[in-house]
Amino acid sequence: MHTGSRQNGRTRNMNSWPKPTRYWPTNWRRRNALISLYYFRHLPNEMDNPKIKKLINKYGMTGYGFYWFMCEQLYFTSTHQLTLTNLRMRHLAVSANIRRRKARRMLDWMINIGLFGMRGQQVYSQRVDEEVKEVVTALERKKESARKAGLASAAKRRAGGAA
Repeated sequence: MHTGSRQNGRTRNMNSWPKPTRYWPTNWRRRNALISLYYFRHLPNEMDNPKIKKLINKYGMTGYGFYWFMCEQLYFTSTHQLTLTNLRMRHLAVSANIRRRKARRMLDWMINIGLFGMRGQQVYSQRVDEEVKEVVTALERKKESARKAGLASAAKRRAGGAA
């Protein structure tokens, strides 16, 4: 029976290996909170958008992937906007595994057809802004319903305790 693996000529007990870090917490409620904060919806009917069809016709799936990459970058920044500097463009291009000039051309073209917008040097996306509003609204509704349930539970306990 083999209970370990060989490493550097020695057998290592499998139980002594470092435990993998958990991405999700063990508490189910906290897990749902993480899903709501760290999940960005990629809607399947987005391919029917005429602007997306233009993007795919011009740049192929590279452009489509770069579009979603930019949406994710915008979604996970605190202001939901990115300042376009040379360093930022280099970072985006390296992260997307494309050349900086191509990334800049694609981004400029996406701005021209209306997939993204510019406020001064800041790039933003109307789609990302709408997604953020939906998430915030859903979280506020969840908080409000939890607050009402807590108040009802407290009132029920008080009524039961006074009798």
